[in-house]
Amino acid sequence: MERKNLVSVRVTPAVPPKMLTETDRAEVPTWADIRIDHGVDRSLWADVALDVFHDNIAVEVLDDFDFSVFAGDEQLTPALDHDGYSLADKGAIVAVSDITVAHYSEQENSERSAPSDGPQLH
Repeated sequence: MERKNLVSVRVTPAVPPKMLTETDRAEVPTWADIRIDHGVDRSLWADVALDVFHDNIAVEVLDDFDFSVFAGDEQLTPALDHDGYSLADKGAIVAVSDITVAHYSEQENSERSAPSDGPQLH
């Protein structure tokens, strides 16, 4: 079986949740686990994860959120010159939080440091 790598995209509101659009409050999860395909250079993992996330989960107002990518406890940094969506085919979502940003809790997101142990698509 081909080895895959897991990272977690954490989503936090950059504005008070009550100021988010109704759709974003109801549909944007607080985290998603992304499987990165074997052979993708680790320096691209953050870009792949964000491309996969945004290719699968609609966000109406991107500026209302902060998106962070973690491999375990290590925060990964996306490239500033990355061509958005160009790596969306280099990974897949394997688990998504049932908790949307409407119910954002600083504690829930801070405790979420590592990807889940198994697929739990919702």
